[in-house]
This record gives sequence, structure tokens and C-alpha cells, in this order.
Amino acid sequence: MKTRAALIVAVLGSASSVFAQQTQGTMTYTLQYAVATPTGPVGTPWSTATVGAFGTSGAILNPGQGLVLRITGSMSGTPAGIAHGTDGSATGLPLGTHITWNPATPGIPAGSSGHGGLSGLSSGDLNIVGDNGAASASGAWSDSSSNFATNVKRLLSTWSAAPENGYVNGAGDHSSAGPASMVTDIQPNQFSPDADGINHANNVNFWKGLWIPTSYSARTVSWAAVLGSLGFQSKVAAMDDNYASGPYTTLIPLTVQTNFGAALTVSVVPSPSSLALLGLGGLIVARRRR
Repeated sequence: MKTRAALIVAVLGSASSVFAQQTQGTMTYTLQYAVATPTGPVGTPWSTATVGAFGTSGAILNPGQGLVLRITGSMSGTPAGIAHGTDGSATGLPLGTHITWNPATPGIPAGSSGHGGLSGLSSGDLNIVGDNGAASASGAWSDSSSNFATNVKRLLSTWSAAPENGYVNGAGDHSSAGPASMVTDIQPNQFSPDADGINHANNVNFWKGLWIPTSYSARTVSWAAVLGSLGFQSKVAAMDDNYASGPYTTLIPLTVQTNFGAALTVSVVPSPSSLALLGLGGLIVARRRR
């Protein structure tokens, strides 16, 4: 009889934080999962796939299925651009949540007033780690090639001015070779000189990748989003209020507190049908002993 495995995902622990040079605001990264099932032809099983709903707890993983991990990024406050007239010219102050900063901080453009509006994400760096890199989290990862369906490709989106989809075992973006228990240096970014022209979206599902277990044997794996190997703290983009005496749309990168949500604990266990068979076998043995 076909063996089944259950994948039970629960959120454990409290959010961890990485502190840097503090300005107003925070950046929070939340990890979620969905179960994926291949539907493609033999030899290219992930060229088409179905993906279930994303969540943080409860799932069933059958042999041959995989786990799509997704990261959502949320800035405190509301990012926005600047008011424009019908001719497209700027007509007012930045529209995003008002924030302040020290204009003397290295990297802040000369002439900054030290106050303005939140414009969006500037940059960040994250790792996805299973069991702190232990072999129990070993598996293959999807890449961004046509070998994988769009809904399971390993891709960075929305905040992707210079895409870094993350590295598996130190290999490049198009390597899905395992075994590996982590994806390193996922780098959402908007390296643009124009704070008004960047994407002002918030609460963005900006990265996803498919993890394919090397084994469906019973074990528990904890997945977590953590600070990237390069150690780059998250930065948000600000637009200065002082637009009358210089390039008012110049992007001002501000380092903010980075919060990482709770880990996802994944337990691979026998399915109820398998357990029932084991129970039936034990009953037969007991009767024979009588």
C-alpha cells in the first residue's frame, strides 16, 4: 500500500530582532508555507504543479510532494510617493508616513532636512535555514528555470532591482542541486536614485522557493528566516521634505530595526492509514499468541 507522510507545520517561539543604527520604523519578515504537488510528465515532474493555500500550521505531505516557502515583507507605516499635478510635475510634500533621521549620518545626501516621507523598501539580506543547517533538513530546491512551474520557481519579485534569488550550497541562482538545508542571501532591493519612482508597495510576498525532501522518513524540521550571511541590515527608502533646494526625489536609505517572525516546525510522520495497518498487525499477533 502506498506510504503517506504527514507534514504538520506549527509556529513556535517569539519573533527575534536584529538591531542596527535605529531610525523610525521597522521591517518585519514573515515565513509561510504551502504544499505543492507535481503534475508534469515523468522526468520533469515540477514543470507543472498545483500549490495549496499558504499558512503557518497544519498540512499533509505525501511522498513526491514538496514544500513552498514564502517570505512576506512588511514596513511599519505607509510608503508612498509625492503629489503630482495633471502635467506630472511634483506639487507637494511626500505622501508616505512622516519619519525623521539624522541628516549628518554618513550616506545621507547633502542638504537633507532630516525629515520626510516613507517611500518604500530600499534593501535587505536574508537566509532561509532548516534545523540550523542540519542534515535532517536536507533536500533539493527549485530554481528559476523552465524545469519548474511558475508557482514553484525560486524567485525574488516586486523588490528586485538586482535580483538575488538566493544561493543553494553556495551555488548560483539557477542551481537546484542538493542536498542542502538552506538558501542564503536572498536580497530584496530597489537600488534606484529616485525615491518617487520606486515601487511603494507594502506587505509584499517578495520571495518563494520549493524545497523537495531527499527522504520522507519520520523526522522534524524547523524552518526560519534569519539575517543573511552578508549581514546587510534592512533599509527603507525615504523622500526628503526639503525639495526646494535640491533633488527632492533622491532616495535616502535609512537602516531600521529588522524583525524576523517565528519559525515553522515541520514534522514528517506516518499517515493515519499507515498507523491503522500497524495497529491491525499488532492485533493479529496478539490473537495468535492466545
